[in-house]
Amino acid sequence: MAASTIGVAPENCVVVEDSPVGIEAGKSAGMYIIVVETTHGESFLRNADVIVDDLYDMCIAEVPA
Repeated sequence: MAASTIGVAPENCVVVEDSPVGIEAGKSAGMYIIVVETTHGESFLRNADVIVDDLYDMCIAEVPA
């Protein structure tokens, strides 16, 4: 719904999340998922495209063109 509201195709969106439910929602929408590992261990976040320790580790270069 968010992608539609701003007129961007879901496959051109990046979701930054920290929970398994958020990952599932983003994947269901067809979006690229970057996960910040917080309270959930990496095994719960494995469906993400990229997992980072914190927002400082996130780099736009990690998102495919």
